[in-house]
Amino acid sequence: MNQNSEPNSKTQAIEIFDFAYPKDDPRHKGIYLMQNQNEWETETEQESESDVVDIIGRAVVLYDFVAESENELSVLKGDMLVVSASGAEGWYIGCKGEDEVGLVPATYVSIVD
Repeated sequence: MNQNSEPNSKTQAIEIFDFAYPKDDPRHKGIYLMQNQNEWETETEQESESDVVDIIGRAVVLYDFVAESENELSVLKGDMLVVSASGAEGWYIGCKGEDEVGLVPATYVSIVD
């Protein structure tokens, strides 16, 4: 990590390497402005409020569904999911296991609790 600061500059920046992004992505190596504590706390509070997920409950899958896009979740009849509201009419966000998450049609599942 390399911290840049100029004597008369009011803004400081930190150069960060983010290896989660490919080398050709600008976010791999970017300049991010440092924030003062108050700005950071305000943004953190706003983010945590908007990140709250409205979990509806557990659901059983009624019919097989094959995902047609990368944001959808393929499921089989009898699978158990944890579902939450998606914000898109007619769809739930389904979570199957620890790492399988995606949209499933609301009519393909039945809430059990």
